[in-house]
Amino acid sequence: MSQLVLSAIPGFFDLADSAIAAGQPLTDDTMLKISHSAKFGAVRGKLIFMGFYANGNTVPTPVDPDDYYTYARSECQFVAMIYSNRAPAPGMVPGQATPPPISSSQPGPLYNFPGGWDIDNASGLVTLWTSYYANGTETVNNDGIIKVYAICLRWSQSSQPAPGPPTPTPAPPASPTPPGQQVAAVSLADQDASLGSVTSPVTILTVAGAGEFSIACTMHCTVPATKVLNSLGDFAQASVTLVWGASAALTLLEPASASTTAWANSDGVVQDNGFDIMFETPAGGATIWYYTVWTVESPLSPGACSYDLSIVLDQVSPAPTTPSTPPPTSSTQIGAVSLPVQTASLGTAASPVAIVTVEGSGRFTITWTLHCNAPDSGVLNSNGLYAEAFVTLAWGASAPIVILGAGDTEPASAWADSNGSVWDNASELSFGTSAGQTTIWYYTTWVVQSPLAPADCSYDLNIVIDQISS
Repeated sequence: MSQLVLSAIPGFFDLADSAIAAGQPLTDDTMLKISHSAKFGAVRGKLIFMGFYANGNTVPTPVDPDDYYTYARSECQFVAMIYSNRAPAPGMVPGQATPPPISSSQPGPLYNFPGGWDIDNASGLVTLWTSYYANGTETVNNDGIIKVYAICLRWSQSSQPAPGPPTPTPAPPASPTPPGQQVAAVSLADQDASLGSVTSPVTILTVAGAGEFSIACTMHCTVPATKVLNSLGDFAQASVTLVWGASAALTLLEPASASTTAWANSDGVVQDNGFDIMFETPAGGATIWYYTVWTVESPLSPGACSYDLSIVLDQVSPAPTTPSTPPPTSSTQIGAVSLPVQTASLGTAASPVAIVTVEGSGRFTITWTLHCNAPDSGVLNSNGLYAEAFVTLAWGASAPIVILGAGDTEPASAWADSNGSVWDNASELSFGTSAGQTTIWYYTTWVVQSPLAPADCSYDLNIVIDQISS
């Protein structure tokens, strides 16, 4: 079946019935408006295949293959079909058109599945919560792969911001939470910058022993309703992400995330966010900390945007506290990779590239940036979309590591297409190693879609590993 192709994006004209009534002259202007409105009606509503996605991926805004109209998120609702409850195997690229490889194992029999699978229509963020139940214990993780379609309707506010992911239902009935006593609080209004960082977070409280606590957070963003658009043609937005954690391993008393995001956009849409989490500290105590990441999209003025943050820490069962002591902030770079203009994959899953080998336990950060280059030639791939070149970075370690705060070791991807669109990828997270020797490694997977010429495409890779403490 051939592909419908329009030479231009049609518009809609609301002609008065009297303009085309019997006895009225039929002008060239009226005929053109009728033609445009007819074409608009032919392409206004669409179901567009968006590819396969996993937890933490972001579904981009669809592009109509008929006339290359780029939909705004407010014109779309995303529909997911279950492809697998298991996590993807290494090598999956978010949005790939073909079914991805699937992990060969899972923690146990399925229990609550899908237990809170969602695509946020306002941001495209995929959240998957999958529950397993074995031997009287429920295990909740982010396994799963979905096949995504976009239901699109031009010039209509068809979607509303989706709520955050629900918490899966625990197997045993939960007992009422006893009232707590507030032991620390953060209340900050009209903030216009990030607070702390992954290497130097802000201390909330230091607990000297074992105890049961709850931490509650609320966030709100303020953005002027100027209706300005970002580089993707969506309403520009400002967002704040809160990441919290501790200097020692905590025991979460319910499934929970270590981060949450709130945002507002220039169309007046506001998505507040927050959480209320119960946890236990270990016998040796722990320092509870947080940091925020504040982002304002151009052309919004940073001085006109702000966010409010509230954190309350309650103590449910007794445990002594001591004056707050900030975690260590100094760091030393121990490994780095800087490779511009790469035109081939580096390493493989079976034979990755070593970055650095560390001895014994310690705390580290890994930071990476990915950028792709593709010629702005306008060529289309076999699906009728702008051809892409994309790179996927996978990293890991030769021995078990513990991710501290938000983040995971899922592969990261960046891409560029023949229409001049570029999606960079940059992230930073911290992790801990245990006793013994641990080698941190990576490999990349580089794909250039036909008819792009591989010699005309490339990617830049930068990785830095810092040691925070031993």
